[in-house]
Amino acid sequence: MRTARALGLAGVLTAGSLVGACLQVTALGQADTPTSTAFFENRVRPVLIERCFSCHSAASNPVKAGLLLDTRTGMLKGGGKGAAINSADLDGSLFLKAIRHAEGAPKMPPDSKLKDAEIAALTAWVKAGAKWPEEVAKPVAPANTPGKPKYWAFIPPGKPALPTVKATWWIQNPIDRFVLAKLEAKGLKPAPVADRRTLIRRTTFDLIGLPPTPKEIADFLADTKPGAYARVIDRLLASPAYGEKWGRHWLDVARYADSNGVDENLVFTNAWRYRDYVVNAFNQNKPIDRFIHEQVAGDLLLSDPKAPSDMDRIIATGYLSLGPKMLAEDDPVKQEMDIIDEQIDTLGKTFLGITIGCARCHDHKFDPFPQTDYYALAGIFKSTKTMMNFKNMAEWQEIPLVDKAARERSEAIEKSLKEKKDARTKAARDASAPILKEANGRVAVYLEAARSAIAAEKSIASLTPMLGSEGMAPPAGSILIEAEDFVRGNVLKDRNGFGKGIGVLVNAGTYPNRAEYDINIPSAMPYQIDLRYASGDTRPCAIYVNGALITSSAAGKVTGGFNPDAQKWFGEAIILLKAGNNTIKLERESYFPHVDKLLLTPKPSAPVTGTLNSIASEKGLNAALLQQALEAVKKTADLGAKDFTFEESGALESAFESSVKSRLALLDGEIKGLEKNRPVLPRAMAVSDGKPTNLKVSLRGNYLTLGAECSRGFPVVLETTGRTVIEPNHSGRLEFAQWLTSKQNPLTARVFVNRVWRWRFGRGIVGSPDNFGTLGERPDDQQLLDYLATTFMESGWSLKDLHRQMMLSATYIMSSTFNQKAAQLDPENRLHWRTDRRRLDAEEIRDSLLAVSGTLDPTMGGSLLKFSDRQYVTSTANSDPVNYKSARRSLYLPVIRSALYDVYTAFDFGDPTVMNGDRSSTTVAPQALFMMNSMEVLDASKALADRLIARTDLDDSGRISSAFESCYGRMASSKDIDRLQAVLTRFDAAYTSATPDPVARKKRVWQSLCKSLFGVNEFIYVD
Repeated sequence: MRTARALGLAGVLTAGSLVGACLQVTALGQADTPTSTAFFENRVRPVLIERCFSCHSAASNPVKAGLLLDTRTGMLKGGGKGAAINSADLDGSLFLKAIRHAEGAPKMPPDSKLKDAEIAALTAWVKAGAKWPEEVAKPVAPANTPGKPKYWAFIPPGKPALPTVKATWWIQNPIDRFVLAKLEAKGLKPAPVADRRTLIRRTTFDLIGLPPTPKEIADFLADTKPGAYARVIDRLLASPAYGEKWGRHWLDVARYADSNGVDENLVFTNAWRYRDYVVNAFNQNKPIDRFIHEQVAGDLLLSDPKAPSDMDRIIATGYLSLGPKMLAEDDPVKQEMDIIDEQIDTLGKTFLGITIGCARCHDHKFDPFPQTDYYALAGIFKSTKTMMNFKNMAEWQEIPLVDKAARERSEAIEKSLKEKKDARTKAARDASAPILKEANGRVAVYLEAARSAIAAEKSIASLTPMLGSEGMAPPAGSILIEAEDFVRGNVLKDRNGFGKGIGVLVNAGTYPNRAEYDINIPSAMPYQIDLRYASGDTRPCAIYVNGALITSSAAGKVTGGFNPDAQKWFGEAIILLKAGNNTIKLERESYFPHVDKLLLTPKPSAPVTGTLNSIASEKGLNAALLQQALEAVKKTADLGAKDFTFEESGALESAFESSVKSRLALLDGEIKGLEKNRPVLPRAMAVSDGKPTNLKVSLRGNYLTLGAECSRGFPVVLETTGRTVIEPNHSGRLEFAQWLTSKQNPLTARVFVNRVWRWRFGRGIVGSPDNFGTLGERPDDQQLLDYLATTFMESGWSLKDLHRQMMLSATYIMSSTFNQKAAQLDPENRLHWRTDRRRLDAEEIRDSLLAVSGTLDPTMGGSLLKFSDRQYVTSTANSDPVNYKSARRSLYLPVIRSALYDVYTAFDFGDPTVMNGDRSSTTVAPQALFMMNSMEVLDASKALADRLIARTDLDDSGRISSAFESCYGRMASSKDIDRLQAVLTRFDAAYTSATPDPVARKKRVWQSLCKSLFGVNEFIYVD
């Protein structure tokens, strides 16, 4: 409902028109009265929450004046000044006097007066009796418009009678009667039957997503017995590749991905288990009603004796967990509600084809779904555990896939491990206590030593201007060392590229990178150490002197590049070198800066920065605690002793007594042993039941502004046989799953068979497969849709039977022959007067390249990701570290949200951040460039060329024919052969000078020819 503030009327209402104005502003929306729930939830409760509840609610601490305004009872009872609402004189109620700031009454709120529109709403509400909604509100079905029938999609389908048609000879099964009846009504005829080669290519791609092999084509052509085509369908349905093809369709709907995307693109290392579950479910012909039950509530289902593993039921619930999540959200309540919202929106579109997610903030604008429907469903998923926690950074739940005995063994190890770690923590804390007590009594000494160390660091003189000047020599007594003259180390010496003309150190390729130098000093003295290096990014190194760490941030500056012209000098530390031999070591765990020179300059009067260990030893202090003091002084220069206290640190352990060290070492060994024997349990992203909870309506979607509580339940308009009761101790998820596939549910079967029709024929009977609501498209043939839905349920929800029903129809086996009259009457081919030509999906194009070239790896299942769980992966395709170099089917390549594989993006792969049952099919220039220049095409061209050349039983014309049949499913014509033999001759002549070797030239010629074959539309389109 639009409020006065939203309409721009706030602040212009007069006192004399307050009540009238409150009623007037609702005229543009629903005609609410001050006694209605809508008026209270939209106009009254938000004001009470925002301006009153901080002082006058049960959550207030303390409750000001003993007055509660969060219930009607509390307002009638009142506080120290009496009742807030006077039922005998509503207009004279103290509550109204207070908000009007009337003379002699307390002025509330005390900080600032309410806006006129807010006072108007509260006044109208109180004068109407101050009605307060019931504590628990049942979702109420919206009233149907008088005289208007219920929307078609919300009425359960009945099995329609088969239409009468004239051309009965054309009919293969009931589907054809519905199609032909529509054609005959328009005076149209169906296209002729497709030829056998076209039909087996179409059918093979449609069922397994791969091209038929020449042998499969030959076998079909040779099978002249009745039922040959049906046998092809049965063979393909029995192929493991069938589940891979049709599983990929479902993964679009399930918004499958291997990473989170959104704010923190972390890896879903175990998402692949859900993908493999889907593939296996389709290959097993799992009844689709069971398939739906398992994804929504698999963990709550009884064990299925026919199931290969009870773990499938757990894995299946990954459907609810796979969505993108704002893991770094600072507001945990919003974070949880956003995750629930994503689940509801996906579920609604996936199974019911409705956009109920639109009712989060307000009643659905176009479909009969009030907010109470949304929050009734939201309560079910609030009662479901998807996340381990809601924090910044939140963690999704993963459940071990093991039996009870294995789980108990793992739990026993975890318990013992916790006990050992707790014991170690206590022992270290007890030993640290006396050290901390002593140090906290000498804070002033520690702070003074810290300031001395900082002063020493600041005394480092910059020699860069002098050393950078042409021809200037280092100070007298200095020792200049060429970096590449190290005596021990593993870094490489570069004197040509980055070190051209000077010689520098570069990465060894194995870590840590290190270089050691032996320096002979005549007498003990402080020296300043300078480094000359070039670095295009930050690469800090550690400097060790005689085994002691001096600094871990040397060479950490960015000089502007890695080349010699970016070399610069920097002073790093002042160190105390002893008389005689000294060892200096540079070390880094990762890439090394390009170090050119080291310089040691005597500094007789300089304080030594050195290692904190030496300073601590000199003053009798603990080095670890001195480090704490140093960091504190750096943050607060004038820090006083009374303002600082030492804290426990693992670094204190070096000062522990030997008996304590031995105890800790023993515990460390036991912990290490337990961790080594800790079983690595297979886990799956999955949900489980949480605490049953009802939710209150979030007014305008704001959980801080709550309305009436909603019982857990389902959309009322779809409850065709009465309200489903959810037990108080149930989440409602199991009931929801079962309700979804009830024969009285008007949508689920319709939505599913419509998806299959869309994936089969290119367009759904309902053209908007994810939206059956009033903003979606109306069905082209509702009778056909309802026939398919009812027979689908009667068949036991068998997807393979549904395939047979569709593919054995005369409608499916039509050719793509064009008809001018039909095209004028039905340009979009909604009547199915012919078969539409279809471009292959992205996965089919890539898989075809692999299949035709003979390099396809048929291995099924598992993951190709080489990341640890919850590891950050990437945010952009330009920096995607995922390796897509694999001969496996495209189904198994990682799907990284916000950084999709470029082959996918070129050919209209669905957006994995949202469910999508209707991929687009575009034709753009980059697709042609991909088929010309991509590495995938080049690799396939080379492999196919090698196969053809290896066919010594064939001449060039035979090789061309073989390539045609593999690529296009047809034989090459004599014209094709003549043209391509001429192309071979031209290629051979063109490559003669560049590739004189005839064997190498032949390979190159055939590679070019094969690449040309892949670039033809016939390769990526199916008739």
